[in-house]
Amino acid sequence: MHRAGYRLLLRPSGPSAHENAPAATSPEATEPSGEEAQAAKLPDKPSVAVMPLRALSGHATEALIAEGIARDVMVALARARWLFVSARASAAVVASKTSDTSEVSRRLGVRYVLDGAVIVSADRLRLSVTLTDAIEGGEVWGERFDGGLDELFTVMDNIAGHVAGAVEAEIEHHERQRALLRPLASLDAWGAYHRAMHSSVGGTGAELDAAIGLFSRALELDPNSSRVLSGFAALHARRCLLVGEERRGEELERAAELAKQSIAADSRDPQACLAFGRVCTLRGDRQQATRHLSEAVRLNPSLSHGHFYLGYSQMFSRDYDDALARVDAAERLSPYDPMTFAFVSLRAQILSLRGEVEAGADWAERALDHPNAHFQNLMIAAWCCARADRLESAARHATAARKLRPDFKRQDYLKAFMFDHNDSARIDEALAVSGF
Repeated sequence: MHRAGYRLLLRPSGPSAHENAPAATSPEATEPSGEEAQAAKLPDKPSVAVMPLRALSGHATEALIAEGIARDVMVALARARWLFVSARASAAVVASKTSDTSEVSRRLGVRYVLDGAVIVSADRLRLSVTLTDAIEGGEVWGERFDGGLDELFTVMDNIAGHVAGAVEAEIEHHERQRALLRPLASLDAWGAYHRAMHSSVGGTGAELDAAIGLFSRALELDPNSSRVLSGFAALHARRCLLVGEERRGEELERAAELAKQSIAADSRDPQACLAFGRVCTLRGDRQQATRHLSEAVRLNPSLSHGHFYLGYSQMFSRDYDDALARVDAAERLSPYDPMTFAFVSLRAQILSLRGEVEAGADWAERALDHPNAHFQNLMIAAWCCARADRLESAARHATAARKLRPDFKRQDYLKAFMFDHNDSARIDEALAVSGF
């Protein structure tokens, strides 16, 4: 009994058990034998239950708001095709019987449990939520959200989107950490996928080669997984930006092939649409890129990387305001993302290209402070600083980039990124001034 104690119920046995067994004092006393039969098996992918949010004051309006937010979060999470989300009705039934997360996990067959509480006071709303790994124990994530009630639906939409995006990112991160602790030989397809995703964030050749091996293993174990195929496609798309011109075509062709297979495996998987949208961006097909990336965001509005890559595509089309709004959305949905360095770097480029060169240089240098930043972030910092007439800083960043990749020229950079002709000319000039 949560916060009260324990009771031990022994099932009678033996020939005279029924005669000697004490009479049940309440319906609850006979519940465990039936409940144990309801223990659910964990699915073969990450799983979460969104429990009904508690209305702390008990006011009817507060209860309706709590129910609405919980429903919206559940709908948003259900759009992530890689995630099993327990049915709302089942979560509500279990919540009425227990608040113990390990028992919720056992009954619903989920690893993660999201719960929280809502309180409304005057014209303000506060939501506190926690995400728990109910099997290993311990909270994975927790956060508090505040908002006004003057535009209630907007506030609820924002909160639900933020919670769903954060929960997705935190479960992904937790699954990745779990995969890293497992012996390589014991990895299943999901574990190999996450190990591959961890390696693919890095920018070194050794990390990317390790990611290719892990993706290949995941694909052997689960050849029809759209998630594995889209992740593999994204890796080759990333390699397109990091290799020289002689290998770029080969990498892009492989990325396109894998992205098409991902869509064929599941055309409604937002990650598949995202992977193909990235390929279209690299090909310079801006219209197709925008269509597929917009579809990824439509299928899952909480997909932070969908907003990020759509912002990249919009930058190449010189839609700077819309691109900046996408960066804002990506950072809001996943504030501690492993790709934060890329979010910050994209903001720097957009600001610099739309004429805010001082702010662009500031953000470009800020990106270098984040983990996983690589030599291209140094190149971006170099041309952003050069455009802001910070020539000493530009030269320093250019020297550091050349030290990491002496074979990578400014022509390689400009051919890897499909900037508008005018923007490309301005960047080319700034890189030349920096010393490339």
